[in-house]
Amino acid sequence: MLENRAIEIISSPRFIEVTYNGQPVWIESVDKRTDLAVVMPCGSDEKIEVPLDELVEELEL
Repeated sequence: MLENRAIEIISSPRFIEVTYNGQPVWIESVDKRTDLAVVMPCGSDEKIEVPLDELVEELEL
């Protein structure tokens, strides 16, 4: 995922499904210097840092 798109998703008033390794996640923040995002797997309080390029926006059909 591109950095700008991740920031748009964080700012969006609607829910946009994003996955990491096939699991739905909520993007908490983006670090522009490192190209990492802090995400929370849905249904969990755990926060993990992941590379932006490993996040996938699931498109609505």
